[in-house]
Amino acid sequence: MNFCNIKSDLIEFVCDISDSKQNKFLPKSLIPIKKPNIINKIDIDYILILPWNIKKEIIKQLSNIKKNFKFFTAINGLKFYKKL
Repeated sequence: MNFCNIKSDLIEFVCDISDSKQNKFLPKSLIPIKKPNIINKIDIDYILILPWNIKKEIIKQLSNIKKNFKFFTAINGLKFYKKL
């Protein structure tokens, strides 16, 4: 994200399940890190999965949310995924 100069004006926040990362910021970009439960409180259409190597686990964890959104990754082009 730093290489692409992505900051909080493009991505409002990121979520992390780790308590030690929550309420902090990504380095340089200063994008806030929030608890995943914020997804229940806001209206979203897409979720960008940054750690693409664990995308299946993330999709599985968030598939129980009753909102209609899609997941995508941005490594080697955009790839979209549906909830499980």
